[in-house]
Amino acid sequence: MAWTAVNSAVNDIEQFALEGPVDKWKALREEIHSEVLEKGFDRERNTFTQYYGSQELDASVLMIPLVGFLPAHDPRVIGTVEAIQRELTVDGFVMRYDSRLSEHVDGSPAVRAPSSPVRSGWRTTSI
Repeated sequence: MAWTAVNSAVNDIEQFALEGPVDKWKALREEIHSEVLEKGFDRERNTFTQYYGSQELDASVLMIPLVGFLPAHDPRVIGTVEAIQRELTVDGFVMRYDSRLSEHVDGSPAVRAPSSPVRSGWRTTSI
């Protein structure tokens, strides 16, 4: 989400001829982008992960193509969608994450949490 905020600031400055440190923010945007690709993507599983160094999935990464971080046809996005379909989709609905694997992240009980139509919509839009 940090990338999205900086990207929006850059776009606003350019689109509306606003004043601001656009070159500095462009550099920051690229730095964040590079870091997420390096630390937030599991090359072995071909999927973005819940957090840096993790192998766990989080359906929030389905927002990646929707916010313009990468195009939907990028192989990393396709791999992520496939992993989420395979590992987080239950009866056609997408879980945010599997709390049995991610209990330490937010303290939720280790259960298969109910799915959300919103996240299922993200998946549909990302495909």
